[in-house]
Amino acid sequence: MYGDAMKGVRVSLPRDPFVWHHHNFEWHEKFKVVALDAPFSLEEMLDSGVMLCPTPEMKETFGRPVRYVRDVATAISGLYKEDEDSLTFFGDGNEIAFFKSDVWSFQEEFRYVLRVEPGPPTPFKGDVASYLEARRKWGQSGVNLLTATPDRTHIDLQLDAQALTAAEITIGPLAPHGTLEIVEALISRFAPGATARQSTLSGTIRPT
Repeated sequence: MYGDAMKGVRVSLPRDPFVWHHHNFEWHEKFKVVALDAPFSLEEMLDSGVMLCPTPEMKETFGRPVRYVRDVATAISGLYKEDEDSLTFFGDGNEIAFFKSDVWSFQEEFRYVLRVEPGPPTPFKGDVASYLEARRKWGQSGVNLLTATPDRTHIDLQLDAQALTAAEITIGPLAPHGTLEIVEALISRFAPGATARQSTLSGTIRPT
């Protein structure tokens, strides 16, 4: 798919384009991560207002093809349990996000899904005691940890430099003249080794 009504570009990256970090810490009996790998640093994990949740099999479960099904509600019914005042997800907790109606199966989408919980507004900056104190005060501020959701609507993860140099950029079939040259100039500056080409549909689609 191309952005901006086929006037944009499509960036194709390797299946695993992220920088992975090993986490192993126990700051408190109720706040610890034991020998887990995740595509985010400790500072990214404990950024302002959020806590990214690493999972035991994240290398295998973080990125997966979308599963297209006839009835999404039925397909995901066994992946969670909803009570009057709680919602429990089973497994890694992100499986539910990989299901989509089969009317979209033509997209052949590959999706990366993070589990994100709300966190204190003060991010982790290397001082464990300060972060834990900020987290304690935030927890006592009246926030409902069972129902609260993060204020942020997106998370940016760092891409591996080698993944960028292996990128393939396809220019949309309705992109303005000169777009390929602009992309090639950006590649030479930011991702030497990446390739750019025109879409095979260029010249076959009439603008609306």
